[in-house]
Amino acid sequence: MGGIPPIIGTLSYLKSLSLRGNNLNGSLSMEGLCKLNLEELDLSSNGFEGSLPACLNNLTSLRLLDLAENDLCGTVSSSLFSNLKSLEYIFLSENHFEGSIYFGSLFNHSRLEVFDLQSSNKDLKVEIENPTGSFPLFQLKILRLSNCTLNWRVVTNFLLHQYDLRVVDLSYNNMTGGVPTWLLDNNIKLEYLSFRCNSLTGVLDLPSNSKHSHMRSLDFSSNCIHGELPPFIGSIFPRLESLNLSGNALQGQLPQHMMMGCISLALLKLSNNSLLGTLPTISNLTQLKYLFLDNNDFLGKISHGFSNSSSLQILDISYNSLTGQIPDWIGDFSALNTLNLSSNSLDGAVPSGLCKLNELRFLDLSHNKIGPTLPPCANLTNMKFLHLESNKLTGHIPHVLSKATSLVTLNLKDNTLSGPIPLWISLLSTLRVLLLKGNQLEDSIPLHLCQLKSIRILDLSHNHFSGKIPFCLDNITFGNEASLIDDTFSPDVEYRFDKNSVMSFHDIHFLVSTTLGVNFEVSAESEKIEFITKNRSESYMGHIFMSGLDLSGNK
Repeated sequence: MGGIPPIIGTLSYLKSLSLRGNNLNGSLSMEGLCKLNLEELDLSSNGFEGSLPACLNNLTSLRLLDLAENDLCGTVSSSLFSNLKSLEYIFLSENHFEGSIYFGSLFNHSRLEVFDLQSSNKDLKVEIENPTGSFPLFQLKILRLSNCTLNWRVVTNFLLHQYDLRVVDLSYNNMTGGVPTWLLDNNIKLEYLSFRCNSLTGVLDLPSNSKHSHMRSLDFSSNCIHGELPPFIGSIFPRLESLNLSGNALQGQLPQHMMMGCISLALLKLSNNSLLGTLPTISNLTQLKYLFLDNNDFLGKISHGFSNSSSLQILDISYNSLTGQIPDWIGDFSALNTLNLSSNSLDGAVPSGLCKLNELRFLDLSHNKIGPTLPPCANLTNMKFLHLESNKLTGHIPHVLSKATSLVTLNLKDNTLSGPIPLWISLLSTLRVLLLKGNQLEDSIPLHLCQLKSIRILDLSHNHFSGKIPFCLDNITFGNEASLIDDTFSPDVEYRFDKNSVMSFHDIHFLVSTTLGVNFEVSAESEKIEFITKNRSESYMGHIFMSGLDLSGNK
């Protein structure tokens, strides 16, 4: 904790200093450090504030400078790095710099290999143009310029003279124009390429005769790319581990063997497009862990082509037009922890194969025609989120739910369940959201509901409950607990750099973050608040559970 003591300047032989990941704070005082002949300085993941000290320019032997993940602000002078001709690695991400950063002032730094700047301030402008008009003397291996203001024409001109790139991240920059697939031809060793959340248009034009055997992760999500998918992506990128093309305007049928030959693929995300036809065959993707095909126009039955992907952990094919029953072989996915089949036209019973899914933590079958109950063999021990809203469930609330003692949310809204709320509901001690609206439940509101001390949202509206409202509800705080953040829903793929061995390009970390948002819809006519589970289109990194109690529409 605290600051960097000036006495550190007496360590005259010091070449490398890492204070990464502490609680150091206050202004970044370099009084002692600037006296040293440092080659490596890592102050990342602390709480340093204020502007960068001008004496940084005295560290003329510096090879590595890592100031990422602090609260530094102010402008970055173009002269700050002018004397640091030995610099190879610069990490400035996740600070609050303002104004302009003159990247062009580094063009004479012939040893530079890594420049990493993910801005926390969208207004930060990165000036890449060199006032002298000369081209850079360096060949970068890693370039990350994310959430900045860039001149795409100038960036393009700069990138046209880079031939050794391994990692390129230009996400969240509002860039326009066509899909820059020419970057692949210029940089044959490219491993990671992300243009996520820009405004790129046109088609994904990949020459069928090209091959990029180093590529591990490709992300063009949340752009305006249209047209059909190339049928030979797997042969072009045989070592691809992650492909994210979600949130575009892709259309047409998904090529059945599009990823053939891509034996290492772990994540395939094609959500929120206009793809149609039957679900693809993915039987050759034995390493696939995360599959997202939600919010498209797929129809027909759930393809048996999924059944050989035994490593699957997350399957989301919600918001399509799928029909038929949930196949029994769904239980062969022994590693599955998240299954979302909501908002289709599936019918019939929940298959007994589901009983084999011991790792399942999130199950959403809402808005289908599934019923009449759950199989008694269902293993719900690890289940945290269960959503069965708007189906054809009948009879009493299934007794098998009494085993789901880890449940956080239980949504049984808009079915035809009947009878009283069972006594065993009090066993669900971790329950925060209980939604029973729109059924035919009856009898009085039971006192044992008051034992659910963690409950924050309780919706018993539009049933046949009678009698008095229990006084013990006054003992429920409807919580001020910290927001729940879990790790079982939507994976975001992020390339992380191992800064202990700075140039290790092969680490791709799948950051899987789960959140459950709850929206409120207020109807002016009925003055009623409707509790709606938020439909996720992206991974929400944090959320706040709101609180509420709805007993309307009863007796």
